[in-house]
Amino acid sequence: MVCDLSLNAGREKESLVVSAKSLTVDEKGETYVYVLNDNKNDIIKKKVLIGKYRNNNVEIKEGLSEGDLVIKEGKEKLVGDFDIML
Repeated sequence: MVCDLSLNAGREKESLVVSAKSLTVDEKGETYVYVLNDNKNDIIKKKVLIGKYRNNNVEIKEGLSEGDLVIKEGKEKLVGDFDIML
């Protein structure tokens, strides 16, 4: 007899999750994301502590707050000064 079993051994606490594409790792091995500031006119590089990967997403344990606007695509082009248009 064969069966597939899925067991949920307790409930995980709610956590912030971002697309794995939004992560950047520097030469020191530190992980960052780029976030639009509160005034939505500048981009900030924020150091984050990551947790579990699930599908194409990753848990953020420290460094982000709920409601932060994380840059997912085009972060490779974020060099120098530029204007932001939404």
